Amino acid sequence: MLVSFELTEVYNDDLKAAIQSGLPTSITYDVELRRATTLWVDRLVDTARVTASVRFDNLTRRYQISVMHDGASRTAG
Repeated sequence: MLVSFELTEVYNDDLKAAIQSGLPTSITYDVELRRATTLWVDRLVDTARVTASVRFDNLTRRYQISVMHDGASRTAG
């Protein structure tokens, strides 16, 4: 099963300024996938913890972005 989602308006001006200053910044999302049921509480199908981190290097003017999904990381430079 592949699930995707998009969060809008996550990066406000204060967060953008912190990133541009070179401060390492992370945001963690706890995601629950549920199946709707008619009689009782929706059934939990799966959960995931997704952490997105970014660091801006002022000298090279490059961003380093990493994403962790339940503890496994991927890094893009």
